[in-house]
Amino acid sequence: MLASNLTKIIDSSIECKKINHCYLLKTSKGVNLDDNIIYMINSFTGLNIENLDQSSLPSNIVIADASKSQGEGLKKDNIVDIFEQSNFSNFLENGLKIIVFKNIDLASHQALNTLLKTIEEPADDVVFILTTQNINQVLTTIKSRSFIINVNKQKNDMLQDEISNLGFDNDQAWLLSNVVSDISLILENKQFYEFSKINELLDALIKSFKNKISLIILLTKLNKREYHDDLVFLIECLKFILTWAWMPLDFLPKKFQSFAKKIAEAEFNYKKCFLVLDKFLNSVGTNDNLFLQAESMFVYILECYE
Repeated sequence: MLASNLTKIIDSSIECKKINHCYLLKTSKGVNLDDNIIYMINSFTGLNIENLDQSSLPSNIVIADASKSQGEGLKKDNIVDIFEQSNFSNFLENGLKIIVFKNIDLASHQALNTLLKTIEEPADDVVFILTTQNINQVLTTIKSRSFIINVNKQKNDMLQDEISNLGFDNDQAWLLSNVVSDISLILENKQFYEFSKINELLDALIKSFKNKISLIILLTKLNKREYHDDLVFLIECLKFILTWAWMPLDFLPKKFQSFAKKIAEAEFNYKKCFLVLDKFLNSVGTNDNLFLQAESMFVYILECYE
């Protein structure tokens, strides 16, 4: 979703002819920044690109992602190659060069040092757009040389209404609006967010209070590379579902109140499990082995059954 504060900042900088050489977009986990990046690129260059697929972009627009989920992380050699590609574009394209580094906090230290040297002595025809979902992990020297723009998570009530408009019922929209941070994620792949997955998760969780391996059986099936997106989504859902145990019941839709009671009354340390899930989710996108992180999480989840 396009942030209004970002459009105002970018429009004003262009009008005043004061385009910064480096922008850092900071947001919370799960927020999709692509619409904002596309707006910036089109505004700066006069282009009309519709997506960030590198194969469809002109040579003066370069996109790189430091998260392992999108590749193998961003290394020093990747940075050097990008700068060389950018220099070569001088012969092919006129105008501004835009270099986008997503999830810059996940890049290697060598890559960040190489980037920092370039940011410190920027060329007049280059604009960097950096993004992060963990501003505290970004080097102070990079933050100090960047124009930082905060892109907030879409408000839950607004997000819930938009999800309802996509055909989900009110209860489903309520749950999804507390798990998904941006409507664009659902718009890109509505089928991925089929509520049958969450119903299966709820069923496995309740059954696990009598047979603790029920939940692990479901999650273990998804601990394969081709299903890791599904696993992460269900863990995000499960983390939110566990919060129902300490929520006032009237805050929950009636459909989910019985689940909340069963979680709270079960011989199950839901607070400990919540922390286990949170630790796993914080490892997603890093250079940690997701398969091993998931296996470790499963062991700790089993320990939550008292």
